[in-house]
Amino acid sequence: MSLVEAIDASIDKRHVLSTWILENFGILSTHDTTKNNPTDVAHVEKLYSNANAFLTYLPTTDAVKEIYSHYLFLRFSQLYCLTLERSKSEAPGRIFDSADLLTNILVEEDVSVKPNDSPDKKDKKKKLTKKTYVFTPAKDMAVTILTQIFETFGKDITSLIPLLLSVLFKNLKKVIEKPKYNHATYMVSLQRLFTAVIKQANSLDTADVHKFIKFSKKVFESIYTNEENFPVDFVSAMIDSWNIILTQDSFIKEHRENISDIIYSKFRHEELGIYGFANDHSRPHTAKCLANVLFDYSCSKGILTAQDVFGIYVKIYTHSTTRDVKAGCFESLVQFLMLNLTVDRHFFKECGYLDVLVEVSSILCVHHTEGRKVGTISRSLKLLVGMHNLLLPYVSEASKVQMVMKLIDIKSECTGSYNEGFMQPNFLMDENTHNQWYTIIKLDLLECLLLDLSSVYTNDPQLTQLLKDKLMEMCTADVFAVRVCANRVLNTFLTGSPQYIAEVIETSLGQLNSGFQQKENFPYSTLHGCSLLIANSMDIADKNYVPYDLIMRVTVFATSFIKNSTTTTTGDNYFKGLVCWILMIGLMNYSDDSYLKLQTAQLFLFWKVLLTHSFTYRNEEELVRNLEIRSHALACLLAYLNNASIDKEMAKQVSYLLTKCSNFNHSVSLKSQLVDQTLLNNEKRILQVYLKVKDYISTDFNSSLLILIMKNFSDPNLYIESSTTILESMKKMRKKKDPEDSQKEKVFDLTVDSILRQQNGFAFGLSSKISKSGIYNLSLHEVKSDLALIGGAWFFNKQDWHRAFEDEVFTPISTCLTNDSLVLLYGKLSYGAGALYLPKTTTSLIDFSMELFSSVFPYLNDKIQYSVIENLNLSLFSKATTPLRSVAIAANICSALYTALEIIEDKNLALEPSVGNLIIESFRKLDFTKDIFLTNLNATSMGFVTAAVGRSLDPDSRRKFVEDQVNIHIKNLVEINDPHSRMFFVLSLASIYKYNTNYSTFRIIYDVIFTLAKDPHALIHTWSLRAMSILLEKHLVIDMTSTCSLLAATQEFLVNPEYGKYGPSVLRYNYNMDYDSYVIIADIVRVLTEKVGPSLLDMDEKVTQTFKNITMSSLLTDNQACNLQSLKIYENVATFKLTGFFQDTLFIKSMKSTISQSLLLGFGSSYFNTDFVIPTTISPRLANPEAALECFRIFTQLFKLGKRELFVASIESFAWRYLSVFPASKAIKSYFSEWLLHAKEDEKWIEKLYTMFNVSTEKLFDGIFKQFESQYDSRNNVEKETIDPEQETISNIQGNMDREKNADTVQWKTRKILLSLISKLLISISNKPGFSLLLLQNLTNLVSLSFQAVISRIEELNMYGLEILHLILKHFSTEKEQKIKALLVQEEAQITSSLMAVFHKGASPKVVCKAIDIAADVICFKIFPAGDQSRLTHLLIKMLETLKDDFSTITVGETELITKSAKRKVELNFLNGWSKIVQEAVASHDVGMLEFTVPYHSILLPLWIISLREYMLTKYGNFDFDTTSVNGAANDQAESRSTKLELYDSVWLNFVKVIGSFLDLDSDSLSIYLSDDELESFMFMLFARCLEEITKSSDENAYRINLLQTLHNLMKSQMLLKLLLQDPVFEEFTSLFERLIITGTVEEKSEVVFSLDTVIHGYNKINASPETFLGSIDKLYDAIRLVLMVITHILPFVEYSVSGFESTENDIHLGPENAKLLKYCFTVMDSTVSDFEGVFKLDLYACLLFLIGKIYQSAVCNEVVPIILPLLKSITSGLKNNGEESNLLYILYKCISGEFGKTVSDENSLATLFVLLTGGFSGFRKADIDGISQYIISLLDSGAHQEMIYQGVKRVIETSSNSDTSRLVLRPIISHMVTVTGESKSNLNSTLDILLVVSKSIKDDSEKVASLFSMSLILIFDHFDGKILPEHISEKIMVLAERDSMLFQRALRSTLNTKQIDILRLSVQEILSYDSSMGSKDNNTLELFK
Repeated sequence: MSLVEAIDASIDKRHVLSTWILENFGILSTHDTTKNNPTDVAHVEKLYSNANAFLTYLPTTDAVKEIYSHYLFLRFSQLYCLTLERSKSEAPGRIFDSADLLTNILVEEDVSVKPNDSPDKKDKKKKLTKKTYVFTPAKDMAVTILTQIFETFGKDITSLIPLLLSVLFKNLKKVIEKPKYNHATYMVSLQRLFTAVIKQANSLDTADVHKFIKFSKKVFESIYTNEENFPVDFVSAMIDSWNIILTQDSFIKEHRENISDIIYSKFRHEELGIYGFANDHSRPHTAKCLANVLFDYSCSKGILTAQDVFGIYVKIYTHSTTRDVKAGCFESLVQFLMLNLTVDRHFFKECGYLDVLVEVSSILCVHHTEGRKVGTISRSLKLLVGMHNLLLPYVSEASKVQMVMKLIDIKSECTGSYNEGFMQPNFLMDENTHNQWYTIIKLDLLECLLLDLSSVYTNDPQLTQLLKDKLMEMCTADVFAVRVCANRVLNTFLTGSPQYIAEVIETSLGQLNSGFQQKENFPYSTLHGCSLLIANSMDIADKNYVPYDLIMRVTVFATSFIKNSTTTTTGDNYFKGLVCWILMIGLMNYSDDSYLKLQTAQLFLFWKVLLTHSFTYRNEEELVRNLEIRSHALACLLAYLNNASIDKEMAKQVSYLLTKCSNFNHSVSLKSQLVDQTLLNNEKRILQVYLKVKDYISTDFNSSLLILIMKNFSDPNLYIESSTTILESMKKMRKKKDPEDSQKEKVFDLTVDSILRQQNGFAFGLSSKISKSGIYNLSLHEVKSDLALIGGAWFFNKQDWHRAFEDEVFTPISTCLTNDSLVLLYGKLSYGAGALYLPKTTTSLIDFSMELFSSVFPYLNDKIQYSVIENLNLSLFSKATTPLRSVAIAANICSALYTALEIIEDKNLALEPSVGNLIIESFRKLDFTKDIFLTNLNATSMGFVTAAVGRSLDPDSRRKFVEDQVNIHIKNLVEINDPHSRMFFVLSLASIYKYNTNYSTFRIIYDVIFTLAKDPHALIHTWSLRAMSILLEKHLVIDMTSTCSLLAATQEFLVNPEYGKYGPSVLRYNYNMDYDSYVIIADIVRVLTEKVGPSLLDMDEKVTQTFKNITMSSLLTDNQACNLQSLKIYENVATFKLTGFFQDTLFIKSMKSTISQSLLLGFGSSYFNTDFVIPTTISPRLANPEAALECFRIFTQLFKLGKRELFVASIESFAWRYLSVFPASKAIKSYFSEWLLHAKEDEKWIEKLYTMFNVSTEKLFDGIFKQFESQYDSRNNVEKETIDPEQETISNIQGNMDREKNADTVQWKTRKILLSLISKLLISISNKPGFSLLLLQNLTNLVSLSFQAVISRIEELNMYGLEILHLILKHFSTEKEQKIKALLVQEEAQITSSLMAVFHKGASPKVVCKAIDIAADVICFKIFPAGDQSRLTHLLIKMLETLKDDFSTITVGETELITKSAKRKVELNFLNGWSKIVQEAVASHDVGMLEFTVPYHSILLPLWIISLREYMLTKYGNFDFDTTSVNGAANDQAESRSTKLELYDSVWLNFVKVIGSFLDLDSDSLSIYLSDDELESFMFMLFARCLEEITKSSDENAYRINLLQTLHNLMKSQMLLKLLLQDPVFEEFTSLFERLIITGTVEEKSEVVFSLDTVIHGYNKINASPETFLGSIDKLYDAIRLVLMVITHILPFVEYSVSGFESTENDIHLGPENAKLLKYCFTVMDSTVSDFEGVFKLDLYACLLFLIGKIYQSAVCNEVVPIILPLLKSITSGLKNNGEESNLLYILYKCISGEFGKTVSDENSLATLFVLLTGGFSGFRKADIDGISQYIISLLDSGAHQEMIYQGVKRVIETSSNSDTSRLVLRPIISHMVTVTGESKSNLNSTLDILLVVSKSIKDDSEKVASLFSMSLILIFDHFDGKILPEHISEKIMVLAERDSMLFQRALRSTLNTKQIDILRLSVQEILSYDSSMGSKDNNTLELFK
């Protein structure tokens, strides 16, 4: 059935059309375009035919209204163009034919004329057709498809342009002629087609240009004069058309002389500037238009220079007073710069970016900043930083270093033409401030560069020193703004180069000292800068680089002055006091837990003296100075509370101080502007401090303060000013008043959005916490500062690349560091998530008041809460203020309440019903329902309040309360028709359900929301869908019926023109631009996917198709938010493993496209989703890096789902590029980690990572730039080979591997990730087969890579490089093949150089320690020949010499260690390295290593002992922190205990282990250095420490095993063992052992048994005499008990149960590890029992026999019996001489014998019997003997275990020949053996062996021996009758003969005849002849055979 037939036959025509389009699009998009598949070609033909039939059907059908859907027409257009693309090679003329058909439809020709109609008939039809030029669905379809055809195939249809332009002008003119002709979607489509058409025209006719200009003017005049609204996209498309018009040669020729002025005027004074920049949606189009035009003028046509272009931007920016134009300028500037980058890949190379900044910096030149407010200037600085953040990722690291050099080398000049003053050599020395903004621009850029570079540039010491000096100079500049900004930058510098911190502090402290001595011309600026410099350095003052005594010197300097001049305000002492307080603020951030404790008492004394006493002032200056000192002291208190451990007592003290401080402020009667401002600053500080202690005072909060803070953010009498909106200020440039403006003022003025667009920087007292997206938390309140998104808010805001600029439009309140420079010290480098720095003081007061109110309100009692809400209502509903001030008050109050209610919800607190009802009533009465922000905020708060009140009620009352609230809202929805009110109620319903899920009915709320969603009103429809999304998100399970109905409805909402954006209504179109219902529909389907899960397969076919239609439609739309929702749906379906549900290729292509098009920033140029067609422009879609990173996240998930083959190869090159540009992205790092985890063996990952590590950025991006060049060439009709980026891999991106000095490689952050990936890779595959080969193949590269990482100046790279090196060395240390080791030896020089390179100047102690550790391991691993280790051994030996003396500075290589912490850390690591070497020497008994280490034992051992004693003293010593002394000597001892302990954490255990090694080597070695008492206590402390650590480390198995091994070594000391056997100690460690036996691993239990064995044998040695042995025998038994406990844990069934309950052994799985442990346990028991005597031994024997018996009766006996047989043998031997006690063995035998041959295998049964017999057990009864004999005989007869039986019999004969029992058992067995051998002539050899052994065992009975000889001879000759005997038989005969020659001869003669004797002689003679030839002669032997 064709498409037309299917539509005609269907009731749901849109569903049929949607299904046909999307199914075929899915099929078509998966066709392999590289192969000409006949099936695919046929499918394309059929599609094309059906599509054309539908196009001709549409204009004539009566069902057009049922079919029409612009949403579907867009999808149809995509399918149609994809069809044309697929058939282009087979039918090249088809594109023109299709465009011609569509053009005919647009010109209203009758396309339904049949082919057989006559020409006259056709002409007649054409004449009868009257042209209307109005909207029809068919024309809308034609315009839509034509637009995409022109975008995709424009060059093929240029001949249609004249006709199309003509008809487009007529249609455009008609559509705006009268309101009845208006159709929003159609006019947008027409204008877009016009833009697409003129874009393809080589040149436009002048008449057409003038027509467009005239039309454009008419449109904008209509907006001004006729109050006519147009769709925003219509205006945007018109601006896009202007982009083409302005670049036409005719236009340029006409205005060439003043082209710059024309462009300026167009984008500043005329409509493009007024409306283009003012609207949020047209602003990006305007910015793109300006950038493209200027790019064309400068790069393509060359009529403007780069300086001209930047001059235009500067002129537009500086002459504009509105934020939207300023933001648009920067968006356009970034677009312009990125366009330049696409044509010139070297655009940013070297100082290219700095050249740009130099030009743009003119926005802050003197005449542009004169008279401007600081807030306005700081906003410009912020925009510049935003530009840096966007563009610097595209600047190479080498170029960044060059820019740093240029910025500080003021004598040099960059290639650009600098603006006057920007790079003046003396700008720091200038007394005036006119250059300060240029300086700050440079500092901002420098900070961004330093943050990116870390310490990369420190390879150049001269550069580093110069940079430090310049920054320090700026830090003490006279200009305040420069000082504070330079301090911030210097802090960044010192963070990357911490080796300079001490020098900087020392120098600054010296300047402070000298400055304080000056009597005249007090240099406050210099000293203020120095104090800020020191204070800012405190939080980064690493103890490895900054000596603790230097910190104390700063402390003494500050506190000494404050102590003597706490309240002084006279003369220079006031300034000195400020300086000292700044120092104290910084010192509070010093990272040492004891430092603050040490200073606390003194600080509180200072605060008490300063803040609690009134101050008598004589004039304004004294008062202001005192208030300023108080403010600094409060800032110090704030910083103190940031770092101290606050408790209730401290909070009480702080509250008292603040109360006193507030009282003083209120007592001030002197009034002036300066005093008021200072008091406000002081009040701000008080609130900031209150926020730090709020958790401790919230239940008893000061009522007067509560009133004050409420007044701060809600007083109607404050902050009343006139309104200045952005649009209004723009229109002032026009002579006429814009009627639309008045309309907008009526509708939108009284909203938060309107306030956020204010230009006055005052915003009617609105809090800066409030943004368009949500409410910011302040860092002073929350540990993690972030943006709290409102629950019901429209969270689908675009995260496009230009979002930072867009946010400025909605940020009326600017922030600046100079508003409060101390925020760097107390604010953790942030004011809040919304801003880095503080706004002006009045706004800060509002912010802090709201934050404090929100924090304490939840904890007030209900009466106070009620009163508070009543007071807020007075402000909320006050009429005594301006309208916008009312909005600001409402926003502040509602935001504060929202945050308070959120805390109540998070903390699970409750509200009394009276309070809750009052809040609910307030929300309902609030008259700002048209405000989206407040409506969302209060709707979410309704849910919070309902839940909070419910928690104060019992369950039934709570349910009723919630139901009542739901019913009230439903009633309001029914009775109130106002759409905005309905929005509030429907969102409130969803919120109530969200927070009261268990107490509300889902179905009722669902039905109400579902019904409302069907309302076509844009606002009700959209927000009802939003409410539905919230409702479903919280609901756990949704039934299938609801799912099906909801899916059907959402598809209807998508395709029905009555809903959503596409339709005739301009209002609906524009509303959906902000709140797109299509996005929320996609989100609802995503939520449904998560809720329904795998049950999606249970839906019927139509519903399933509907689900697919919605998902794929969302994927194909040009809205990236919809695309992402669709991709998440796909991710969920893939996660549920619903294979085949979707076509993977379709979604993969979309993600690939998003990734490829978002790598470089830029605005999109296409009106369609171009993911599935070949792009014809540089940037077809808006770049969205956030969306690209989300795609990487989804790809990461697909890795886990096993779908890597679908995408990994095609996006490989882009993945590497993203890694190079966005190395900090978690999504990128996760992607590579997951890729690595699922790597295939043939992917050659090490080669890839090595190549990427060394590749140049130019080579890495070569493919993408060639693609751009190809597109530019294509645009200019130049044919060139194109590059397919999907075919690129890192393997073929070969970079220049030459290591040049300034190689332009990827940035260090990328290299760090690459190194981490290599490290992970090596670790993950180290145990896999083939790892050695892989390592060998890449050895040179890996060692080279490690070397490169180590020689860098980045600590992280150093550590990764060393780690990789360590992994290589560790692997080769276990390699047994010498040839393989020899290959590593070839790299010895490089490896040694890598290690030695670490010790450079300024090296991190952490890296030095790691290198020392590896150096020691190199020696321990013994990979390199000893002589070749000279550099490393020399390093270790040289350091030993240093350790003998206490130098103030330690030098390792070129590394100087100046701090005590760093020195000690390195010293300890050197000792640790030596400890590993000594341990290895002792453990391996390596003579060479021992000879190497022995000479140093006398140095090392005392140092290890001293270090361990220091460690124990530090850990367990008594530290007193209560002292208030500030002298250096005392405080040096108070350095943090944790700091000192950190030094020992990684080494102390090795020291203990090496002590244990010395005990093995020489047990008396320790006594040389310690007396007996000292040694005893020392060893015990070590033991106790290990014991403590074992107890703590419950989750670290390897560490615990290490500790247990160390413990075992220590227990070898007899002195320690004596201590351990004392009562309390013994109980403690045995209880620990017991816990380990119960909970530990097999390895841990093994170590416990080893230790117990040592204890047991140690006990026997210590208590050798009988008296002492019995003295503590209970401890011995306890140790034995623990060993037995291990056995019972492995074999629980052996444990005796008093209750009669027996453990089962069915679930026991012994395993090799447990078997080994069990064997050792029984060995320990065996050796233990042998040391006992008498009854003790017998008691243990009985116990063990019981265990053995249980084992034989168990199901696992055959696994365990071989383990216990040695013990059984030992017990048997021990009991054989005990008469009565031997009954124990017989009891055992009777218990187990029944299992022989049954449960116990024959093999184990035989072994057991032979053990008993060989052990000499003689207690068998006669029946037992007969049974044993018969059992063994039966096994002989069966042929089983014959060898074992023969060997066992021989062993019994040999060991128990005197035992009657053994003889009785063996006699029938041997007899049977002889009989069987004689009869069957088998086993002769074994039988002869038995007879021989028997003969040897017979003593003094010659007859028996002779008979045995005879028997042997008979058996032999019966077997070998008349044959020469085999050699082995002859040898046995000779052995018999030698046993007793006389008896043998007698037996010989009596048994054999002459012939047999001759044969025997001949056989023996052959052997003797052979022996003679071998040199052995024995002629006497032959005589025996005569």
